Amino acid sequence: MTAANRIEAMADGLAQTGRLDALESELQKFDPQKLAGVERESWYHLWGIAAFRRGDRARAFHRFLEARDACPDSGVIAFSLGQEHDARGEPELMLRLFDGHRFPKVAASYALAQARYAYLWNDLARAISYIEPIIDALKAREAAKA
Repeated sequence: MTAANRIEAMADGLAQTGRLDALESELQKFDPQKLAGVERESWYHLWGIAAFRRGDRARAFHRFLEARDACPDSGVIAFSLGQEHDARGEPELMLRLFDGHRFPKVAASYALAQARYAYLWNDLARAISYIEPIIDALKAREAAKA
């Protein structure tokens, strides 16, 4: 059994009660340096999202950079930072982040979004490379059923 993620639970509670505008102030009640594992990752990810939700893309970008430094193996943080690079017109930086965090290191939904971004930046080969592992996993699952 895994321990509960207090950060995600707090954010889910805010979302369920229509209070996501309080996300940033609630996150400030935690010291990210005292968090570990998924709670640390969730805190940094949501810290960037809070700025994004306020429309402060510059601050979101810097928070996601900080998050990347704090949680370098996080696929969700790499994806969010990649999206900010996209918004800044920096597709190569975005795609490099995506290259380092492919399915199954990230959820299939992220891999599909990575493929869409690559396609929109005219990199069809990369777009296909982000989807291929999903197809391979589906084929393997079907073969196991047979």
